[in-house]
Amino acid sequence: MNLPGGCRGGLMAEQPLRALQQLLVCPACKGRLEFTPGFIRCVSCALRVSQPRNDYFDLLPRHLLVNKGNQWRERQQEMEEWYKDLIAGGAAANNCFVKDYTPYASLLATLSGNILDVGGGVGVVREYLPRDAQYTVIDPSLDWLGAEWTSLAERFPSLKTKPPFVRGIGEYLPFPDKAFDVALAFWSLNHANDPEQVFYEVYRVLQPGGRFLVVLEDMAPSWGDIANGMFPASMVAADGGDPSMETPAHPSGQEWPLQSDHIRIRESEMQRWSSQRFELAWREWIDQYLTFEFRKIDSLQRVQRPINDTKVEQNQNYIHSLQNERSSFIQQLQAREQQLREVESGLEKERQKAQQQLQGLKRKLQAHEQQLQRLNRNLVKERQRGRRLRKRIQHLTQQLRKIQDSRTQKLLRRLGHIRDEVLGKLRR
Repeated sequence: MNLPGGCRGGLMAEQPLRALQQLLVCPACKGRLEFTPGFIRCVSCALRVSQPRNDYFDLLPRHLLVNKGNQWRERQQEMEEWYKDLIAGGAAANNCFVKDYTPYASLLATLSGNILDVGGGVGVVREYLPRDAQYTVIDPSLDWLGAEWTSLAERFPSLKTKPPFVRGIGEYLPFPDKAFDVALAFWSLNHANDPEQVFYEVYRVLQPGGRFLVVLEDMAPSWGDIANGMFPASMVAADGGDPSMETPAHPSGQEWPLQSDHIRIRESEMQRWSSQRFELAWREWIDQYLTFEFRKIDSLQRVQRPINDTKVEQNQNYIHSLQNERSSFIQQLQAREQQLREVESGLEKERQKAQQQLQGLKRKLQAHEQQLQRLNRNLVKERQRGRRLRKRIQHLTQQLRKIQDSRTQKLLRRLGHIRDEVLGKLRR
């Protein structure tokens, strides 16, 4: 079995790379893969991916990302640009990662076995894991393999070597069933295109009882979080908002803020995604991040769950679903009202514009009518003048005829006299 690009060592140790290669399956159909120098090919479907480098496996299913919603590529690019600016800041990057990961150090230290970090980036979390844990990163961005990230190695020594890295996404994990003991999604689920599919895939690749740790940004607190002091009451609206809504209101009166490169994830949706697959083992706010630990339920446990508990959960899910529908309906209604106001405003502007145009046309019509009246008067005058001219011409014509007749008679008489004179002379 050949390593990608004919790898013989390189940035990753050959043994972990070979172990990872033996674990991989097709991300689309989960079929067997063939590894040849420069390419990975699925023997069951049409997947064929080039492997330009030897320090990672590229199994990003590009053909499955075509026409995906939520502008995933744009959001992914925005996130990558943010991290480029962060690492360019030097010490600021160290401080950022220390601030984010240190609160989870004790939790990460309890993990063991084969660990998959979904959207794990450069692999900082490896610094907090037990040394005997087998750690793998899957992430769609190759920026994490850049040399600039070695600048963090002084604070995070584990980054001196790159972790086993697969280029891919959580919605299409290129791993077989029950391959991992733990899955992590630290600040990555908000960047996914279909987080429900991520839950399904993580469930598939986890061992029964496997742990799934999720850290989320841009989450709204629940009423229970406010009541038990897990979330500061000062960070919600003063009156709390409508108690019938799923979550307390944001101080702005609008929906809770959402970064432009994130998608909105609601806790009620996560309950639906994890239902019959995971049980919630732990939930806590750590700083501004909402953290969950899910445990995979195997098929036997799902069958043996008490019917009453199942009905209660179904009812709770149904209530949350209705609350979500109500919230969605209110948002849609507000959006429709805003559209209606915009349409009414546009119609009023069009009405005013049409009225102005009508007034202008009326003024033009009045001017044309006045001009027509002047032309009619001029026409009457011209007709009168024409009649006078015709009479004058008739009179002059008569006079001319009289003159012509008088001259003609004189000429005839004169010609008669001349003829008589000539004849008289001829007779003599």
